[in-house]
Amino acid sequence: MKKLLSVILLVLFASISVLSGCDLIGLNEAKYYNTVVITVGDVEITKEELIQRFNSVGSQYIEDGDTVAQAMDKVVDSIVYRELILMKAKDVLGDLTQTQVNAVWQEVYDFVNSQLNEYEGQIKAEWNVVYLTTEDEVEPETFDIYEPYEKKVLIVEGEFVNVPVEPEAVEDPIGDIVREDFNTGIDEVSSGFTYAEVQAEAWKRYIRQLKNNEVWKNLSTIDSEVFDRELARLYDIYAGNKYIALFEENYNDNLGIDNQAIVDKYIELVQDSFAKYSIDMEAYHTAMSSDAASVYYHPNSGEEYIYVSHVLIKYNDEQTALIEDYKAQLAAGDIDQIQYDALVLAVQNQISGKERDENGLEIGDDKLASTILTEIQNALAAAGADLELKAQIFNEFIYKYNTDPGMNNAEIPYTINLDTEVTDKMVKAFADTSRELYLEGQGSLSGLVEADYGYHIIFYSKPVENIITYDNLLNITPEALYNTPLSVGLNKSVYDKMYDTVNRRSYSNYQTSVINEMKGTTAITIYESRFADILG
Repeated sequence: MKKLLSVILLVLFASISVLSGCDLIGLNEAKYYNTVVITVGDVEITKEELIQRFNSVGSQYIEDGDTVAQAMDKVVDSIVYRELILMKAKDVLGDLTQTQVNAVWQEVYDFVNSQLNEYEGQIKAEWNVVYLTTEDEVEPETFDIYEPYEKKVLIVEGEFVNVPVEPEAVEDPIGDIVREDFNTGIDEVSSGFTYAEVQAEAWKRYIRQLKNNEVWKNLSTIDSEVFDRELARLYDIYAGNKYIALFEENYNDNLGIDNQAIVDKYIELVQDSFAKYSIDMEAYHTAMSSDAASVYYHPNSGEEYIYVSHVLIKYNDEQTALIEDYKAQLAAGDIDQIQYDALVLAVQNQISGKERDENGLEIGDDKLASTILTEIQNALAAAGADLELKAQIFNEFIYKYNTDPGMNNAEIPYTINLDTEVTDKMVKAFADTSRELYLEGQGSLSGLVEADYGYHIIFYSKPVENIITYDNLLNITPEALYNTPLSVGLNKSVYDKMYDTVNRRSYSNYQTSVINEMKGTTAITIYESRFADILG
C-alpha cells in the first residue's frame, strides 16, 4: 500500500525537472499547455499538470531504472488512480468538516511560508547579510520526541475491542495566512538593510515566479489575484490528499477485528523466517545485522542475540576538532601515543550533554557525562528488580539525553551477537560491553563506554527469543501475541504490529478493488499522442 499511496498522494517539493529544456520553455503558448491529455469522468488533466506531476515523481522512477517512457506510464496511471480514489472518497465522506478544512489550509500556509523562507535565504546570501552574534539569538537545537504507539485494540473483560475514535474538536475558520518571521538575528546596522526589506524582496520574487508560471494563461497579473489563484491551487492538492487519507482512516475504523487473520499473519511470518534461517545461520546473521525487526524465527532461541539500548553523549564540535587535531599530531610524530592518550582523556572528561524537555528542546546547563550516568544509575536502582520498569525508565533517559537518532522511536532496540565469531555490526567496545552486561543479567547498566563520537551508556534488557516453540506455533493465540511486547518497556506488542500489518494489506487490497470498480463505471481517456512530444 505504501508504494501505491506514494503515487496517489501528491507531495509538493523542489525536484530536478526531468522534462525541462529549451524545447519546452520555448513552447509558451496557452494552447500547448492547456491541451487536455487525460480525462477521468468530468476531471480534465492538462499537459501542464502532467508535466508538473512528472517532474515531481517521475524522476524517482527513472532513478529506479525505468526509462522516461516507462516512468511516464506510471505517472499517468497514478494520476488516474488518484482521481478515481478521490471520487470515491468524496462520495463516501461528503464535505470536509471545518476542523479538517482548517488542517488543509494550515498545510497550504506552511508550504507558502516554506517557499518564502527559501527566497529569504537566497536574498540573505546575495546581500551578504551580517548576523548578530549574541547567544540569545542562537536558535536552540531540537531533537526527536517520544511518540508512543497509539493502540487500536484493547482487551476489555476478556474481549478484543477497538479503541473508540475520539470526537473531533469543533473549530472556527482558520483565517488568512500569517507570514512567518524567519529573522535569524540580522545585524541591520552592519548589513545596511532591515529584515523587513528582506521579506519584501522575498515576496516580490515569489509573486514574480507565480506570474511566470501562468504567463501563458493570459490571466490578471494583480499580485493579490495571482496569490489567491495559487492558494486555490494548493488547497485543491492538499484537500485531495486529506480526502484520500481520511478515506483510509474511515476504512480502518470500520474494519473490525479479525483475530484469525492476525494470528495467521504471525504464523506466516514465522514460517517464512523458519524456512530461511533454520538451516542457514549465515543468512540469519545477515538478516539480524540488517533488519532484525523483520526476523520472526530465531535458531538457538535466546542464545544468539541480545537486545540493548543506549544513550549516546557526543563530543561537541570543538571537542571533535581537538580529537582530529591530536590524531594528526600523532600521525605526524609530533606527539607519542602516551601524550595522545592523555590529551584525548582530558577531552573525554569534559564530554557533556543537555537535558531535553518533552518537546525535544534543550533546557538547563550542560551536564558532564559522568553526572548523567549517575542520574541514570540512581533512577534504575530505585526501580529495584522490576525489569519492565527499568526499561521504561531507561527509555525516558533516551529522549532526555541521547543523541543517536537510531534509538528514537525504534520498534526494537539494537541487537548484539553473543558469538564473537560473528561479525559485530556495532563498534567493538559497544559490542564487547553489551556481552559483558549479558553475563551480569537482564536490566544491567554499563559505565561510560568510549566511542569515536563520545560516550555510550548501555542498558541490556533481554535475550532475543522466540515467543513460542516452532512445534507449538499453530497453537499461538491472539492473547499471547497481545501480551508479548516487541520490546521491554514499550507499549507496542506483537499483536499490535500484526494488526497494523493485516490492516495495511487489507486497505491496499480494498484500494485496488475500488480502483478497478471505478474504472468500470468512469469514463477514462488517455490522449497519448497529445503528450508524445514531451518524451523526446
